[in-house]
Amino acid sequence: GIFLGLTMMGMVGLFLVVVAKMNLLAPESFAMSLIPNIPPKAVNGAEPTDLILSLVGTTAVGFNLFLGGAMAKGRSLPSAQRGIAFSCSAAFLVSELILMVGAGHYMKSRTTDLPLPRFTVAQLTDFVKEFTGSAGVLIFAIGFIAAALSSQLA
Repeated sequence: GIFLGLTMMGMVGLFLVVVAKMNLLAPESFAMSLIPNIPPKAVNGAEPTDLILSLVGTTAVGFNLFLGGAMAKGRSLPSAQRGIAFSCSAAFLVSELILMVGAGHYMKSRTTDLPLPRFTVAQLTDFVKEFTGSAGVLIFAIGFIAAALSSQLA
């Protein structure tokens, strides 16, 4: 539990640095991020609403409730509630910051006449390396592996 908590805080810090270095925390960029926007359907692409629903439905928040329930055995109720609240909040922050990096990638790509590239985990890793170096990639890799392992625990 403590290792996963520290890993999540490392991921929050990592992506907060990337978002800040991409200048996505400027008041006008941050204000624009609060306005919901559904992009048009790409040729041969999935419906944007399907993508949005799948992102919301597959975030770690619901899963954290199951994992938190399993980890709460033998603890007091307030302690378990704090752990679940921390876990859900950290998962929300990491998900939101990753979405902000993807949005920043999209905004950067819109300024060229080239077709918009797909945003992949490899590109996310490239952004992390560009803004935080090899240490950031190591933190990202540990977080990615920890997420996979915690998914297998429940």
